[in-house]
Amino acid sequence: MINLMKMNGIRMFHSKLFYVMMILCFGIFLFFASLEIDPETQELDRIIMEEEGIDADEARFGTTVGGTLTQDTPLEDVYAEMVGSGVLLIFAGVFASVYSDEERKSGFLKNLTVGRSGKKYIFASKAPVLLLFCFLQLMVCLAAVWLGINSAGEHRVISVENLAVYILTETLLHTAFGIFLMVCYEVFRKIVVNILLAVFTALNLSGFVLSLLETKISVFRTFTEALGGRLEMTQYLLVTRARNMQVNENVFPFVPSLVAALIGLAVYMTLGMVICSRRDTV
Repeated sequence: MINLMKMNGIRMFHSKLFYVMMILCFGIFLFFASLEIDPETQELDRIIMEEEGIDADEARFGTTVGGTLTQDTPLEDVYAEMVGSGVLLIFAGVFASVYSDEERKSGFLKNLTVGRSGKKYIFASKAPVLLLFCFLQLMVCLAAVWLGINSAGEHRVISVENLAVYILTETLLHTAFGIFLMVCYEVFRKIVVNILLAVFTALNLSGFVLSLLETKISVFRTFTEALGGRLEMTQYLLVTRARNMQVNENVFPFVPSLVAALIGLAVYMTLGMVICSRRDTV
């Protein structure tokens, strides 16, 4: 198992995909952060908020899309808004899919001599690599946001502890999402299908479908009303947690998000290992 993790780690750092995605991540979020401090963009945001009946002077950045960005806005609030865009989730899903596909096409698996009971470790050994990728991606995003918004003034971190817990939680959520895509690849074995699924789920279109079911289908609506209106399936989705969690606000508290991430990791890891162990060939 340890040797498999080492080999997967070496393979990741020798992959062009890893460096391409890190460069794209830095460039995209540097551009996004630069847009946030652009006066014309801020004026456009103000107009949009006024049209929607939102007081632009009272709207805090992070509570609405295009909230007011001032010199007092903490860096972590801007960072959470950027992470909540879903771009990093798409990157995590695409990396997990392509990494699994390259593993199969490169002949890496053919050189492994493992029995049926050992096949599950082939899948499990990719989880630490994906965890490292998601963490590095979040740190690259943080560096890009810091560089982008501080080019027009200094935005400091208000709570280092909250930011650290936020990054840890987001790393676990992104990793669980990536493992979900790895499971899907083991099922479909079609990279195009996997990438489309990654984009579909990362944009929370699946959450939109569930919301429609909850409001339009009488069975779901009756069940929800029977529970006092407290049942909202979308709030338990990994994507919803990852995209709506804030750093200095209790919109999505850290503990429930951590629990959702750990449950997702356990479920998808188990499912992936079971699928791999039951295949005749790796």
